Amino acid sequence: MLLFPKRPIWLMFLLLALLLVGEMTAKTLPYHTEGPGLPLLKVEIPPRPLNWTEVTQNLYYPKFCRQNHIEGTVKIRVLISPQGMVMKLEIVDSPHYDMSVECKKMKALQFKPALDHLGNPVKTWLTIPVTFYLK
Repeated sequence: MLLFPKRPIWLMFLLLALLLVGEMTAKTLPYHTEGPGLPLLKVEIPPRPLNWTEVTQNLYYPKFCRQNHIEGTVKIRVLISPQGMVMKLEIVDSPHYDMSVECKKMKALQFKPALDHLGNPVKTWLTIPVTFYLK
């Protein structure tokens, strides 16, 4: 007994259903954004940090990492609100836990928000690499 017919009609129905769900999701999103489970919608102007220098000057090389010559790049993702504030910060990749903890200070960043094609500020994700290296 065959569970599926020879012709993949079931596959066409599945693809059609996924397409319709994807269209409904894109139409009902209040902001252009991307993230787990959400479609990527293009923004015309990406967000720009306003206080980068002040925040990065408060980052310190973790003592344990310095003593053990641990270097590397911490990748963080921040969700930026339409007002330019960091709503959420996620550590994507890190060479050491102490470096991740230090990078959580990046939540203090403020941005000029991303703009959509109409010039409206929108919520968006941004990936930021923070590199720790010894001289």
